[in-house]
Amino acid sequence: NVISWVLKKSSHLIAVSEALKLKMIEHGAVSEKVTVIPNGVDHRLFSPGSQSSARMALKVDPRKKMLLTVCSLVDLKGVDLLVDAAEILRRNTDEKFVFFVIGKGPEQACLETKIHQYGLDDNVILQGSVNNHELPDWYRAADLFFLGSKREGWPNVICEAQACGLPVVATRVGGIPEIVDDDRLGILTDRSADDFALAINKAFNKRWDKRYIAEKGQNRNWEKVADNLHTLFTDIIRCEKNN
Repeated sequence: NVISWVLKKSSHLIAVSEALKLKMIEHGAVSEKVTVIPNGVDHRLFSPGSQSSARMALKVDPRKKMLLTVCSLVDLKGVDLLVDAAEILRRNTDEKFVFFVIGKGPEQACLETKIHQYGLDDNVILQGSVNNHELPDWYRAADLFFLGSKREGWPNVICEAQACGLPVVATRVGGIPEIVDDDRLGILTDRSADDFALAINKAFNKRWDKRYIAEKGQNRNWEKVADNLHTLFTDIIRCEKNN
């Protein structure tokens, strides 16, 4: 197919994760011609801040544990399983919690129905779209970030959450294990409602070093990405001239 043809014929290729590099090789790319350059994060916008101030600004109950997810409302993101996990948590723990889901998509009506049927209207809030410059307060207000994807490349939302000092619960797919590569950064889990509930409950009750998480998240910024790309293109052009 066209993708395989391009992978085989390109002088050089860039992947945003080792997982995607392996996929490219599976489809015909030559390993030596693939360089991994992960995405970065705007460390000036996404940075740590006061949780209490953020909650006050967003009118979030300070007594509740808060989980945040930012994604399109489509099947592969697993928001339906997150709603199921919320119901499991409500039945099996005394935790007072609220889950905020930022994003929109074709699954919204089905999710609203499920939330209402469970009686979780006060526990799972479909917040809709939020402007990028408003996202940092949502990350700062939360206790935990969640991403339940079926597949991923290099999800920037996890990098943004980390840059704000937020621990992560996520599925171990695509490039996610390359971002959450340390149990001080979060918990990786299998993709089921039961597994999500267990991991979320564990994360809610763990003491996290948010300063460490933020330092890790802010280390990979767009300036470093630009430097990596400049170096790579300079080397490729030099090699082409020499040949």
